[in-house]
Amino acid sequence: FAATMGVVKVEIKQVLAYSTISQYGYIMLALGTGGYIAGVFHLTTHAIFKALLFLGAGAVIIAMHHNENMWEMGGLRQKMPVTYYAFLSGSLALAGIVPFSGFWSKDEVLYEALIHGLGSPLLLGAWAMGLLAVFFTGFYTFRMVLLTFHGEPRSDAARDPHGVRWNVKGPLAVLGTLAAGIGVIN
Repeated sequence: FAATMGVVKVEIKQVLAYSTISQYGYIMLALGTGGYIAGVFHLTTHAIFKALLFLGAGAVIIAMHHNENMWEMGGLRQKMPVTYYAFLSGSLALAGIVPFSGFWSKDEVLYEALIHGLGSPLLLGAWAMGLLAVFFTGFYTFRMVLLTFHGEPRSDAARDPHGVRWNVKGPLAVLGTLAAGIGVIN
């Protein structure tokens, strides 16, 4: 349900907030099906890529003069390249794209739910809902990236963004690297 809410939100932080609730659903799915390691693994990868995405959203909001509406953004890729590539890394992890960290942890959660669900129609239904949420997650994630960073600027703030300094760009770069590679810990 939270993933469906992320599909319709227009403010970048609201998309990430509903995404967080949806990702907690994966963690609960893992725990509920006995996949404790998968749940903790997804909690770990989620902590990294979601911290990255919220920090990236904060950088974008600062650049947009505190405007959070994604429909008034656009074209920020060229003006904020460090933020863009870090945010893209976190988005690919969130969407569960190979080889980013979110793929490995979501795959583990869905595997545990499927294996335990084969003996129970209820758990098999939970696995199917988790699988369906993967597609919603991919949709709202790429919608967020495209509206924010691609296309033409759709407002004055997007045409003249206020950039962030290296005290933000440095952590973005570190978290972007971790979001891409931390999946190897499992």
